Amino acid sequence: MSRLRITIAEGVSRDSFDYALATLPESYVIADSAADVVVVDGGADWVQACARAVDTGARAVIVTDPVVVDAESILALDHRADEAGALVRVVDQYAGNPALAAHGRQLRAHLVVATAVILTETRAELSPADAALSVVRTLRALGFDTELAHWTVRPHSVHVAGSAGAVAVEAVVSRSSHAGQRVQVLGSSRTIDIALPAAGTSTPARLTVTTLDGEDKLASVYEAADRAEWRRTHDLLGSGNTGASQLRELAADVAAVERMIAQGSR
Repeated sequence: MSRLRITIAEGVSRDSFDYALATLPESYVIADSAADVVVVDGGADWVQACARAVDTGARAVIVTDPVVVDAESILALDHRADEAGALVRVVDQYAGNPALAAHGRQLRAHLVVATAVILTETRAELSPADAALSVVRTLRALGFDTELAHWTVRPHSVHVAGSAGAVAVEAVVSRSSHAGQRVQVLGSSRTIDIALPAAGTSTPARLTVTTLDGEDKLASVYEAADRAEWRRTHDLLGSGNTGASQLRELAADVAAVERMIAQGSR
């Protein structure tokens, strides 16, 4: 497939955009207008920005780290994009780490016997709702459909608790100058430890599975989440296969956060 024309909407990090563009020279070329693909920042007005890109003829829109907005507005965007024949793809810096997909089959073989998940995250800016969404998104990437039961909000941290079927879920997201996420999964005679770096670092994710037979460190994947999504989007447009709607999954995750918020903070 020929190179696709790509551009960025206001608010997107130019550094990460330029890096991804430079490493995919056969797939994309920068465009000032009439772009095939538009990269949108996931700030408060991301739904409107995606809609504008779709309405102006973009074949695909990639939204990075979308914040919590009304779940119904996400579903409306999904319908709008579907009618226009456009893709809207979602990049989460942790849930989208390509190591999770690369080792998905091996991880799932252990995750099926999980009994508890403990997730910790540190971030510079602490929005309680967005922190909760980050938890749910990473757990979805690991195959857990999570229902949040309650949360506790403090000035510098958020604690959320819930379940994914029979699996207990606990998470703490706290404010820090050093960003990152760690997932620890406990199961029958085994543990899984996943360390996910924040965007903007060359450090790969670290995935370790420990069983009665010993410790297995899974191979590192040296690719950023946004670059991996650019590749997938190029392949999807080339094949004509839209894949499963990521927006519907995102709307379901946001709805889980909305239900928890409606129950109130402890």
